Amino acid sequence: MTRHTFRFSTQRALRLSVAALLVWAIAWAAPASAQNTSPHFDLLIRGGHVVDGTGNPWYRADVGVRDGRIVAVGLLDGATAERVVDATGRIVAPGFIDIHSHADDNVGPRRPTIRADVLQRKAAPNLVSQGITTVVVNQDGRSPWPIAEQRATLERQGVGPNVMLMIGHGEVRRQVMGDDFRRPATADEVARMRALVRQGMEEGAAGLSAGLEYVPG
Repeated sequence: MTRHTFRFSTQRALRLSVAALLVWAIAWAAPASAQNTSPHFDLLIRGGHVVDGTGNPWYRADVGVRDGRIVAVGLLDGATAERVVDATGRIVAPGFIDIHSHADDNVGPRRPTIRADVLQRKAAPNLVSQGITTVVVNQDGRSPWPIAEQRATLERQGVGPNVMLMIGHGEVRRQVMGDDFRRPATADEVARMRALVRQGMEEGAAGLSAGLEYVPG
């Protein structure tokens, strides 16, 4: 009898534990609307096909943004916002990163870049309208010098997309070797180039770019 009672109590306890876990899981997995019937956002994007970049298929969801950050993704029924965008039938995805961009190449006054104090250029509507929100510039071993001046100009004038700056290997080589860059660099010149790369990284660059088909690379 004692053994039977113990077994019955254990099974009952297990059932209660499983039930409690299910209630907990459902509560945490419930949409934001079930936990808070009236959340308020700065921006609410409703009904879009969310492609989140994980490789999963798209799913229909609302996206809530507050203070410039995505704070909720799900079926946000009952939510309100300062601005509501109806994205029904449209794709909602993270901004694309153009890892090889020439948006800030030094191409002369007739073709100003995003560094120019010209709204049509620095806003980069040709990029943003394609979903590109970050550009990686100073490609193919070419870059202005010093990097600090380029960064200061972009920050002072403002620019549409986010910008990642690279240090041009060719520019570093020219800074140290001038036009005599076709020969092997001396140990002292290599040390000076390394110091320039370190300087550029400290000034805000994200890495080093090279263009093997472009002299000096």
